[in-house]
Amino acid sequence: MSKKIKLLVCMLFIFGLANAQDSKEDFENAVDYCACKIAYAYTNQYAKQKPNSNEGKSFEKTIKTKIYNCEISNPISNSELSELLSKNNFDTFSKEFIPVINIVLESFEDSLTKKEAINAIVDGFYENSSFKNIITTYPDINSIKNDLKTELDNSLNSFEVEKKQSTNNLKKKTETEWKSEIKRLENSINNEKSILPKWLSVSLILFSFLLSIILIFLLFKIMSSLNNRMDRHREELERLKLNNNYSSVNSNNSQFERTLNRKISDLNDAISKLQNDIGNLSPTQNPKAVSISKPIQRQEEKKQEILFAPAPDKDGSFNVSVVVSSENQSSSFYKFTLLDSERAKFEFINSERAIRDAVSSYEMILKPVCTFKNALNQNARRITTTKEGIVIKQNDKWILDTKAEITYE
Repeated sequence: MSKKIKLLVCMLFIFGLANAQDSKEDFENAVDYCACKIAYAYTNQYAKQKPNSNEGKSFEKTIKTKIYNCEISNPISNSELSELLSKNNFDTFSKEFIPVINIVLESFEDSLTKKEAINAIVDGFYENSSFKNIITTYPDINSIKNDLKTELDNSLNSFEVEKKQSTNNLKKKTETEWKSEIKRLENSINNEKSILPKWLSVSLILFSFLLSIILIFLLFKIMSSLNNRMDRHREELERLKLNNNYSSVNSNNSQFERTLNRKISDLNDAISKLQNDIGNLSPTQNPKAVSISKPIQRQEEKKQEILFAPAPDKDGSFNVSVVVSSENQSSSFYKFTLLDSERAKFEFINSERAIRDAVSSYEMILKPVCTFKNALNQNARRITTTKEGIVIKQNDKWILDTKAEITYE
């Protein structure tokens, strides 16, 4: 009989562990769901206040649909939400909000009741000292607090409604009652015709069968969850590989462009030297000098002069002194092609270094002389000039006449 009781205790312990696993998963889903709703309230109010900003456009185009349709049974995960916000111009909010989500996730305990779990999640967001400033600035976040509690109350069914009462009422029994209870148990054990063993055996069999079904169901659920996570990680790894390959291709292209420019420069120097040598020959020394120099001169007339410029001034002008004939690999951002002595067309130098610096400081490097065909992309790999701009030389400055058009890729 004692072996059967021990087996029953073990089964109850295993069942308790499985239930705790369910509670933890429900808790994490509830945290991710609340994070989605709070992020939607913030981005929605921000977009209403600044509809023409890059953030407002990103909200209408991408964030609005993906976050609004978040469900508590299958919410957007912590990492997915961080990536979505960062790639759509809400990087600052993401850096402040994601640590708060992690703190709330760490507040889970196996002993939490349903009410305690709801308070741990909702208060974890709304009582966080570093997040209160955002809640104060954007009241739409505070307006959904009660709705979140209601939705969590309807979904966190894996938690106990109340903690099980300890057997304090056993202390209320009098000594006489205890003696009577002990005597009754002794008589029951000593009674050979007692039906307790049979009853217990049947109960254990039924319980074992039920427990097996529950364990199989939980195992299937856990395996399904693990497979989903493995798929997400596999997709992230593939994305990282593609990004690394793309960076490698850009680096090779940039190196090829530099090599090509050096060779072109060497050819230009060689042509200039050859023209000087031919010009130094007298007609008597080389009767063919005149006939040779003429086609070379026509070829020189067709050749366009190329200059390179750093970042412009705030008014979109360039000082003549800094616009030079050779590219500076650390500071050149624009290529000038002279149309005549007073006018030139220009375009952005699409190199890896120039793109990285321009994206991080677009107000200083791009905005004074360029218009944008699409929204700023912090992760842009190319900045393509779709329409060249025009500058006019006046005294010691190149003055902006027409802005160039660029697009992020």
